[in-house]
Amino acid sequence: MTRGLDTIQEEQISTMDVTPTNEEDSDLGTMYSSKWMRQLFNMAVGSGSFPKHHQDIFKLSKQEQNLWMIAMQEEIKSLSDRNVWTLVDLPKGHKPVKGRWVFAVKSDGRKKAQFIAKGFTQVFRIDYEETFSPVARFETFRLLIALAALHDWEIEALDVKTAFFFGELDEEIYLEQPEGFVVKGQENKVCRLRKAIYGLKQAALQWNKQLHKSLLEMGFLRCKSDPGTYFKIIGDELIVLLIYVDDALFMGSNKAQVLAHKSQFMKRWESRDLGQATEYLGMRITRDRKKQVITLDQTCYTEKVVKRFGQENCKPVTVPLPTGYNPRPNSNQDESNAALCSRY
Repeated sequence: MTRGLDTIQEEQISTMDVTPTNEEDSDLGTMYSSKWMRQLFNMAVGSGSFPKHHQDIFKLSKQEQNLWMIAMQEEIKSLSDRNVWTLVDLPKGHKPVKGRWVFAVKSDGRKKAQFIAKGFTQVFRIDYEETFSPVARFETFRLLIALAALHDWEIEALDVKTAFFFGELDEEIYLEQPEGFVVKGQENKVCRLRKAIYGLKQAALQWNKQLHKSLLEMGFLRCKSDPGTYFKIIGDELIVLLIYVDDALFMGSNKAQVLAHKSQFMKRWESRDLGQATEYLGMRITRDRKKQVITLDQTCYTEKVVKRFGQENCKPVTVPLPTGYNPRPNSNQDESNAALCSRY
């Protein structure tokens, strides 16, 4: 989901209007339009060692091309196996939603390709209406982690593979055929979506509806204060499920019950078993059961950001200020400059 959003942000930044509106803004406008600032923006949106567009693949070595082609073929196979769409002629009066490929390298080195919809080309009240989908609150996550440390709960993790493909669509939506995989002899046809795909504005909502129905059938109840948290009471045992889109944590004091419910969930939804939770939503989970301590940090994420900006070899400092910095009182000129900068 967020990968599609990153792509949209990248496109928005590349077309950003940085023309100064008046003489007062001219210096700042020049700064933002400079080459080094554009490079900084490109790094900020996550340009890594993977193709940005489908055409970029053919600029790589033959070995790299083959690996990315395999990733795309796996994505097409997932779409086909789940009957996400059927090829049809575009009805009169309808306009297909555009799509594009998004590429990423996972933390374990796997190459991942996703064909997503360009949700910004959807038309409100024609292609979608409601879009809001509840997710677990970070406050709830931290509270449950504290309880797990205090009561020695088991914490098991998983993520649902291609979760959005399980969402049933209520609207009639047509999508362009994937670039590089247009069916020969049917080039003029479009994909009639039966299920949601990543990038659609209502995709997360439709998946959440299917998930909620499934969890109720498994005997879970939704927490009223946090719709991303479910629980189930079995005698004196409590099983808690925390879910954020397609990332899930099962918690409870009874390991057998936790594993049994996790297994039951994975039979309903094709998932990747991550075992005991060591990471969740970019946060590393470190546990010391003897001391009843669970530590959360974002060291791995921070290291990725530092590497992305090429700052691995910089000298560490305790505060983001130069050594020997001597603060001075603000003058009127300083205040006017501060007011100008605050506008940007």
